[in-house]
Amino acid sequence: MQMSPDDLFITYGTHYVARAFIGGRADANSAISSTVFSDTQKLEIAATMSYAGLRGSLSVKDRTTNQTEIDTFNMNSLRTSSCVGGDSSLEESVLNGPDDFKAWSATILGQPELCDFDAQSLKGIWTLCSDPARRTALEAAYRKFIAYRLQYQMINTLEPCGNDQGSGANGDVSFFRPQPASLVQAGYYWVGHYAQGSYGDLQPKAATMIIRPHDNQPGATAPPTGWVQVWGDHGSGRANDYSLWAPIPPTDYRALGHLARFNTSNYDAPSGAEVDRFVCVHKSLVTEAVAGDPVWNDKGSGSAADGAIWRAIPADADAGVASGTFYATQGYGTPPQPLPTVYCLKRSAVDNVNA
Repeated sequence: MQMSPDDLFITYGTHYVARAFIGGRADANSAISSTVFSDTQKLEIAATMSYAGLRGSLSVKDRTTNQTEIDTFNMNSLRTSSCVGGDSSLEESVLNGPDDFKAWSATILGQPELCDFDAQSLKGIWTLCSDPARRTALEAAYRKFIAYRLQYQMINTLEPCGNDQGSGANGDVSFFRPQPASLVQAGYYWVGHYAQGSYGDLQPKAATMIIRPHDNQPGATAPPTGWVQVWGDHGSGRANDYSLWAPIPPTDYRALGHLARFNTSNYDAPSGAEVDRFVCVHKSLVTEAVAGDPVWNDKGSGSAADGAIWRAIPADADAGVASGTFYATQGYGTPPQPLPTVYCLKRSAVDNVNA
């Protein structure tokens, strides 16, 4: 079966290295006061000739013609050097003169390294396709793929949106979400509730993520197509109803968090103002998430089914950004790892507005 363009890019990347320079490279950097040379052209000539002299490639004619400028440059410049490839123990002396440069050069064949690329080094993965139609389709898909980028903020100006008081559960939990008015004004969207294992005010270090497409580029986000109930306190006999919900993302989109409907009068799916500006994100922008610390479970509620809440965190903290959201489960056991329906944003695909 032929992979979709997005799956191909996510699995193998969008480009490959078609060519590279392997061997050795010596870099020389010189700094000199602008008052030493009043003529820019003479400075350029002196620098070029000085470097050629270090390499042993300066002709007798060039040395004789430009000796004064070369000496002035060498006496007044601050020079630093670095090498890639060859014997690293010779790096300090490689630009001391022709003999030292040649001694280092002689070691490159036995100790080559990747030392440079050029304009033709990086090629799109679609150039490997033998089928012209597939090649054209992949290149077009790539342009769309790279257009998806997000800005995000972690905020703690959240409003309460429910708690488990009256549920009968042994533990306590409260839920918070970003304030809708602030989202609309700045063009942001939200991705899940923040769950706190206590009642009362939001804890000082609590925060959840809000996102917006970079340059208002469409396609990076999309609202869910529906909701599926993960857990409800059916059979508990409580006066109010308590339920946990997972969004159903559109094709090629992923969710970053789940929602709670606690202390309500029904088990209806989230709707209307409850989910205004809630979005999923394109799959090219996410990386795997795992279950972090448990936040709450319904033990003691008398519900026919068991339910629990876990923090959603990146499987790789260097690759992903925690959203401050939760993952809901039916049952008390540790969720499957990685999480099957909640993801984290990929650091390489987002910009942190807080930074």
